[in-house]
Amino acid sequence: MISAKSGGDVAAIIAFLAEVPLFAGQNTEVLTQIAKDCRWRTYRNKEIIFHQGDLSRSLFIVMHGKLRVYHLTLEGEETTVNILARRQLLGEFNLIDGQARSATAQAISACTLLEINPDRMLHYLEYVPGLALAMCRQLTFKARWTSSYAETIARFAAAERLQHLLLSYNEQFGQVIEPG
Repeated sequence: MISAKSGGDVAAIIAFLAEVPLFAGQNTEVLTQIAKDCRWRTYRNKEIIFHQGDLSRSLFIVMHGKLRVYHLTLEGEETTVNILARRQLLGEFNLIDGQARSATAQAISACTLLEINPDRMLHYLEYVPGLALAMCRQLTFKARWTSSYAETIARFAAAERLQHLLLSYNEQFGQVIEPG
């Protein structure tokens, strides 16, 4: 990790949080409170954010860059589960259930993440109107994505699975270089 600073530019954090689906619709007062419980975390390409099995419970939101979430087999082989980018959440399962991290997260470009204190985030989920429902929506989105991913694995051969993933990532991350 390159740097970690408490607080950071609160105004910049508030503006960013307002763009994140989990916090969209919250008023400036709530966003200010949450921003004060955040830290900027900057990671280099290929740097590990956390390991599978870690007991940390922080919630992260991708501000800049991309990261890869993957599982390790007992033999040390990696299986990529997802690629995350701007405004996406990382670590919400552990935040809620308190279990060990189910996967490893690694930067695949220089990344800046916003880390939210887990105890404060749980407090906000309990007491800020609409925030728990917004978290449920985020978890439902991930559950649906996982279900689709599992169906792809079950129904298609390796080449077709790769094609499905490439099309999915193209839809999510692709950029038009030239019209048409």
